[in-house]
Amino acid sequence: MLEPDNDSGASVRTTARCESPKEKAVKETATDSHPLSDLAYDWITLIQNKAQALMAYDQYIKDAEQAKSPECAAYFRKVHDADKAQLAEAKQHLIAVLQGKMGAG
Repeated sequence: MLEPDNDSGASVRTTARCESPKEKAVKETATDSHPLSDLAYDWITLIQNKAQALMAYDQYIKDAEQAKSPECAAYFRKVHDADKAQLAEAKQHLIAVLQGKMGAG
């Protein structure tokens, strides 16, 4: 529920129920400058970077194949697969952080 803050005129979030750890991890309040913890933000940024890298590797593989360099294409696939596995693991870490199961919050 949003209610006006008499001092600033801005709306603030109020609640009358208990919050889960996940809700606490992402809750916005009038005093929070960021609704995500630094740790959650770091995981999101890492996931974004890995996802972008995977798209770039797809192009690198195509380029290597067009250049008739199977060795280069194989290496790019190797790097792609390693980053894809790391991306899957990073998503699990982010879920745990958002659920309050990992990191101080």
